Amino acid sequence: LGDKSFFDASKEAIEKIKSELGVETAMVEMGTDVTKYYATYQDYCESGYDLILTISTAGDDILKQVAEEYPEQKFINLDTDTTGFPENVLAVTTKSSEMSFLAGVVAAVKAKELGSDLIGFIGGMDIPGINYFLVGYVEGAQYINPDIKINTSYVGSFVDSAKGKELASIMYNNGVSIIYQAAGASGIGVIEAAAELDKLVIGVDSDQALALKDSSPEQAEHIITSAIKQVPVYAVDLVKKAMNGELEFGQEIKLGLAENGVGIAKNEYYEKLMSEENRALVDEAESKVKDGEITISNVYVMTNEDFENIRNSVAP
Repeated sequence: LGDKSFFDASKEAIEKIKSELGVETAMVEMGTDVTKYYATYQDYCESGYDLILTISTAGDDILKQVAEEYPEQKFINLDTDTTGFPENVLAVTTKSSEMSFLAGVVAAVKAKELGSDLIGFIGGMDIPGINYFLVGYVEGAQYINPDIKINTSYVGSFVDSAKGKELASIMYNNGVSIIYQAAGASGIGVIEAAAELDKLVIGVDSDQALALKDSSPEQAEHIITSAIKQVPVYAVDLVKKAMNGELEFGQEIKLGLAENGVGIAKNEYYEKLMSEENRALVDEAESKVKDGEITISNVYVMTNEDFENIRNSVAP
């Protein structure tokens, strides 16, 4: 927690579930040591909860094991790219490529306004789940500018903000006008670099400008938008349906722009940094994705070689 992004959004979801649905909740922060996850899952299963929510793909293999060992326990995995869960698990996949497509549109139109055809992407790790963001970002940018170049780098961690800041500083100093970061807490470093060098950055998973508005206003002012997973919105909806016996477990659902599972932040900073004309281009692209007029590549069938080819195709 404290990443001002993905995991803080899950905390907000729990808080909304408690306040809006009036249920008793508990939350545990399991950290990055996967070997400790099993005992935590087991403890929660033994504690009599009607429903257990999990988030992130890191514990998916353990979740599958525990769900099989406790077949009467119901689980919702609020965001995963994994398949093949037992019948007592509802698995949610947010279409990160769709929100990232809009991030690419924003980056490309702003770069064009600034007289640049070079933008950047910094991921937490070079793994499929992060490269889904990259693919959408590339295709969104190319929708605006087919000749755009994208400098790509990976931190190698989701908790190393110093490394994120270092990589971002290198990119910015080499002519990159705007960076989209999908790097968890490492992305905080990217935002710091943007503020210090007076550059622009696109946040991820939560409205990061809003999250930083009070504590770091100078950083918030450099976040042109954020690609958002609407976890607090759909988590409440799914738990409410579960409470009413209306939720079908044992299925995998994908939530994108059309389902209000993802989107981008259109806040005061977006209004200030994006011209009316550019905002109209973003709105048009968003409508076309929702209506199926724009089809984003199916990232879920892509291989590591596919991701490498895409990176190379837009490399400066």
